[in-house]
Amino acid sequence: MEQAWESQKKQIALTDSIFNSEMTTKVTEMQTKYETEKKEKEIEILTRDNEIQSLKIKRKTILVYILVIIVILIILLLLVTFLMFNRRRLKQKHFKTELEKSKLLESKLQEENAYQSKQLTTHALNMLQKNKLLQEMDNELKTYAPKTDDTLKKKLNSIRRQIKRNMNSENDWDLFKLYFEEVNKNFFSTLQENCKDLTTGDQKLAALIKLNLNIKEAAAVLNISPDSLKKARYRLRKKLGLYDRENLADFLNRIE
Repeated sequence: MEQAWESQKKQIALTDSIFNSEMTTKVTEMQTKYETEKKEKEIEILTRDNEIQSLKIKRKTILVYILVIIVILIILLLLVTFLMFNRRRLKQKHFKTELEKSKLLESKLQEENAYQSKQLTTHALNMLQKNKLLQEMDNELKTYAPKTDDTLKKKLNSIRRQIKRNMNSENDWDLFKLYFEEVNKNFFSTLQENCKDLTTGDQKLAALIKLNLNIKEAAAVLNISPDSLKKARYRLRKKLGLYDRENLADFLNRIE
């Protein structure tokens, strides 16, 4: 009896073991199948997401292309409009442009003339200041001369002679005449046509009068006294054949 019971127990245990093994296998297979299906679903979802994302990118790319084309068309339209407007504007302003060029050239010539006139006036004033300074130096040396011995007196007289030469320097006149003729190109030639026997001194005086220098200033430039300058003006009027009622400065200012 006991042996039969033991045999039955073993049979039951064996049956349970086989059942458990089968169950474990089935559970494992089910779990593996579940995991596989889960991964397949994840892959499917990922693939679908990628397709959606790719589709979105394509749509964005197409939209960008469309926007670029629209922008290009707008730019081309604006460019064509601008060119047409500019062409019409250029046609309308052609005469005005030529007139402006002419005015610009005239303005440039006036600026150049003003600059040359400024140089001329500056040079005349420099001559004036130089002669004034040299005259003051000469007067100063003249006061010291009687108070010195013969040797020093000779030195002072030599210095005074050099001062007088510098006051009557032809180099100053040549440079002044160069500047003057740049502004008044035909002045001296026209003046000479009115009177053939004008001297260099007459030309200098006429140029200084045209520059509107007063009697004292012109006398200082020419290194003569104001009274001597008045006499020189009178002689110049006679040479030019001017009547007493005709102003010398007005006559000279009309000469270009």
